[in-house]
Amino acid sequence: MPSRSRVETDGKYLIVYLEGSSGDAAKKIGSINVVASSTGQNAVTGVLSGRPCRVQFIQLENVAESSVVEAPGPSNQWARIVVRLRPKSSKRPVAFAINWTVLENASRMHVIDGVQALTTNKVRRAFQTRRRKSQVSGRVKITIEAEGNLVYAGVIDVPAILLSPPQTLSASGSISPQCEPGGR
Repeated sequence: MPSRSRVETDGKYLIVYLEGSSGDAAKKIGSINVVASSTGQNAVTGVLSGRPCRVQFIQLENVAESSVVEAPGPSNQWARIVVRLRPKSSKRPVAFAINWTVLENASRMHVIDGVQALTTNKVRRAFQTRRRKSQVSGRVKITIEAEGNLVYAGVIDVPAILLSPPQTLSASGSISPQCEPGGR
Protein backbone atom coordinates (compact mmCIF):
# COMPACT_ATOMS: atom_id res chain seq x y z
CA MET A 1 0.00 0.00 0.00
CA PRO A 2 1.58 3.34 -0.96
CA SER A 3 2.04 6.04 1.65
CA ARG A 4 -0.77 8.57 2.10
CA SER A 5 -0.84 11.57 4.39
CA ARG A 6 -3.15 14.36 5.41
CA VAL A 7 -3.00 17.18 7.94
CA GLU A 8 -5.89 18.65 9.93
CA THR A 9 -5.86 21.60 12.31
CA ASP A 10 -7.31 21.47 15.82
CA GLY A 11 -6.87 24.93 17.34
CA LYS A 12 -3.11 25.40 17.84
CA TYR A 13 -2.44 21.75 17.02
CA LEU A 14 -1.81 19.87 13.80
CA ILE A 15 -3.09 16.31 13.47
CA VAL A 16 -0.96 14.38 10.97
CA TYR A 17 -2.34 11.13 9.54
CA LEU A 18 0.16 8.76 7.90
CA GLU A 19 -1.04 5.56 6.26
CA GLY A 20 0.61 2.92 4.14
CA SER A 21 2.97 0.00 4.29
CA SER A 22 5.56 -1.58 2.04
CA GLY A 23 4.76 -5.21 2.83
CA ASP A 24 8.51 -5.86 2.79
CA ALA A 25 9.00 -8.70 5.30
CA ALA A 26 12.79 -8.45 5.06
CA LYS A 27 12.95 -4.86 6.35
CA LYS A 28 13.38 -4.82 10.17
CA ILE A 29 13.88 -1.08 10.82
CA GLY A 30 12.94 2.10 9.03
CA SER A 31 12.08 5.76 9.25
CA ILE A 32 9.32 8.01 7.99
CA ASN A 33 10.35 11.65 7.51
CA VAL A 34 7.58 14.23 7.48
CA VAL A 35 7.42 17.94 6.70
CA ALA A 36 3.89 19.26 7.27
CA SER A 37 2.04 22.55 7.51
CA SER A 38 -1.52 23.74 7.95
CA THR A 39 -1.48 25.02 4.36
CA GLY A 40 -1.41 21.47 2.99
CA GLN A 41 2.13 21.55 1.67
CA ASN A 42 3.31 18.19 3.01
CA ALA A 43 6.23 15.94 2.14
CA VAL A 44 6.51 12.36 3.39
CA THR A 45 9.33 9.91 2.67
CA GLY A 46 9.37 6.38 4.01
CA VAL A 47 6.66 3.93 4.97
CA LEU A 48 5.84 1.36 7.65
CA SER A 49 6.49 -2.30 6.87
CA GLY A 50 2.98 -3.54 7.68
CA ARG A 51 4.39 -5.85 10.38
CA PRO A 52 4.12 -5.47 14.17
CA CYS A 53 6.48 -2.68 15.17
CA ARG A 54 7.50 -0.25 17.88
CA VAL A 55 7.59 3.44 16.93
CA GLN A 56 9.59 6.38 18.21
CA PHE A 57 8.71 10.03 17.53
CA ILE A 58 11.67 12.33 16.77
CA GLN A 59 11.16 16.13 16.78
CA LEU A 60 13.25 17.78 14.08
CA GLU A 61 12.06 21.37 13.49
CA ASN A 62 9.41 23.73 14.84
CA VAL A 63 7.76 21.19 17.21
CA ALA A 64 6.81 22.48 20.67
CA GLU A 65 4.65 19.52 21.82
CA SER A 66 3.89 16.13 20.33
CA SER A 67 2.17 12.84 21.00
CA VAL A 68 1.38 9.69 19.06
CA VAL A 69 -2.42 9.52 19.05
CA GLU A 70 -2.70 6.23 17.13
CA ALA A 71 0.22 3.86 16.82
CA PRO A 72 0.50 1.05 14.29
CA GLY A 73 -1.47 -1.94 15.57
CA PRO A 74 -3.64 -4.90 14.64
CA SER A 75 -6.70 -2.67 14.21
CA ASN A 76 -5.00 -0.72 11.39
CA GLN A 77 -2.99 -3.64 9.94
CA TRP A 78 0.24 -2.07 11.31
CA ALA A 79 0.00 0.52 8.53
CA ARG A 80 -1.27 3.73 10.18
CA ILE A 81 0.09 6.30 12.60
CA VAL A 82 -1.56 9.52 13.78
CA VAL A 83 0.49 12.28 15.44
CA ARG A 84 -0.81 15.38 17.25
CA LEU A 85 1.64 18.24 17.58
CA ARG A 86 1.83 21.94 18.32
CA PRO A 87 4.20 24.00 16.17
CA LYS A 88 6.43 26.57 17.84
CA SER A 89 5.44 28.94 15.02
CA SER A 90 2.24 28.43 13.04
CA LYS A 91 3.80 30.28 10.08
CA ARG A 92 6.52 27.67 9.52
CA PRO A 93 6.18 23.99 8.61
CA VAL A 94 6.99 21.30 11.18
CA ALA A 95 9.47 18.50 10.56
CA PHE A 96 9.60 15.20 12.40
CA ALA A 97 10.56 11.59 11.92
CA ILE A 98 8.97 8.32 13.00
CA ASN A 99 11.56 5.59 13.54
CA TRP A 100 10.16 2.07 13.64
CA THR A 101 11.51 -1.36 14.56
CA VAL A 102 9.78 -4.66 13.77
CA LEU A 103 8.85 -6.73 16.82
CA GLU A 104 9.98 -10.31 16.30
CA ASN A 105 7.84 -11.71 19.14
CA ALA A 106 4.56 -10.14 18.01
CA SER A 107 2.47 -13.19 18.97
CA ARG A 108 2.68 -11.95 22.57
CA MET A 109 1.19 -8.49 21.82
CA HIS A 110 -1.73 -7.24 23.92
CA VAL A 111 -3.61 -3.95 24.12
CA ILE A 112 -4.17 -2.38 27.55
CA ASP A 113 -6.38 0.75 27.61
CA GLY A 114 -5.52 1.43 23.97
CA VAL A 115 -1.76 1.19 24.55
CA GLN A 116 0.04 -1.78 23.06
CA ALA A 117 2.06 -3.77 25.56
CA LEU A 118 4.24 -6.83 25.25
CA THR A 119 3.90 -9.52 27.92
CA THR A 120 7.37 -10.49 29.03
CA ASN A 121 6.26 -12.88 31.76
CA LYS A 122 2.66 -14.12 31.80
CA VAL A 123 1.23 -14.63 35.28
CA ARG A 124 -1.62 -16.91 36.34
CA ARG A 125 -3.08 -15.48 39.52
CA ALA A 126 -4.59 -17.83 42.09
CA PHE A 127 -7.97 -16.06 42.09
CA GLN A 128 -8.57 -16.33 38.33
CA THR A 129 -10.63 -19.54 38.60
CA ARG A 130 -12.91 -18.01 41.27
CA ARG A 131 -13.31 -14.84 39.22
CA ARG A 132 -14.26 -16.72 36.05
CA LYS A 133 -16.88 -18.77 37.88
CA SER A 134 -18.40 -15.69 39.55
CA GLN A 135 -18.90 -13.79 36.24
CA VAL A 136 -17.89 -10.43 37.79
CA SER A 137 -15.56 -7.80 36.45
CA GLY A 138 -13.82 -4.66 37.64
CA ARG A 139 -11.25 -2.03 36.76
CA VAL A 140 -7.74 -1.39 37.99
CA LYS A 141 -5.32 1.37 37.04
CA ILE A 142 -1.78 0.28 36.19
CA THR A 143 0.99 2.76 35.34
CA ILE A 144 4.14 1.36 33.74
CA GLU A 145 7.27 3.35 32.97
CA ALA A 146 9.06 3.07 29.62
CA GLU A 147 11.51 0.42 30.94
CA GLY A 148 8.58 -1.85 31.89
CA ASN A 149 8.71 -1.28 35.65
CA LEU A 150 5.43 -1.01 37.52
CA VAL A 151 5.00 2.52 38.90
CA TYR A 152 1.46 2.27 40.29
CA ALA A 153 -1.22 -0.39 40.54
CA GLY A 154 -4.49 0.48 42.23
CA VAL A 155 -8.14 -0.49 42.37
CA ILE A 156 -10.62 1.84 40.64
CA ASP A 157 -13.89 -0.11 40.75
CA VAL A 158 -13.62 -3.77 41.74
CA PRO A 159 -16.00 -6.17 43.56
CA ALA A 160 -14.66 -7.82 46.73
CA ILE A 161 -13.96 -11.15 44.97
CA LEU A 162 -11.39 -9.40 42.76
CA LEU A 163 -9.59 -7.54 45.54
CA SER A 164 -6.45 -9.63 45.30
CA PRO A 165 -3.91 -6.79 45.15
CA PRO A 166 -2.90 -5.74 41.64
CA GLN A 167 0.55 -5.11 43.10
CA THR A 168 1.14 -8.87 42.81
CA LEU A 169 1.67 -8.21 39.10
CA SER A 170 4.85 -6.31 39.89
CA ALA A 171 6.23 -9.18 41.95
CA SER A 172 5.26 -12.02 39.64
CA GLY A 173 5.13 -10.60 36.10
CA SER A 174 6.22 -7.77 33.91
CA ILE A 175 4.92 -5.82 30.95
CA SER A 176 6.91 -3.83 28.40
CA PRO A 177 4.99 -0.82 26.95
CA GLN A 178 5.24 -0.34 23.19
CA CYS A 179 5.01 3.45 23.15
CA GLU A 180 7.23 6.35 24.01
CA PRO A 181 6.90 8.24 27.31
CA GLY A 182 4.40 11.06 26.95
CA GLY A 183 2.81 9.32 23.98
CA ARG A 184 -0.26 7.17 24.00
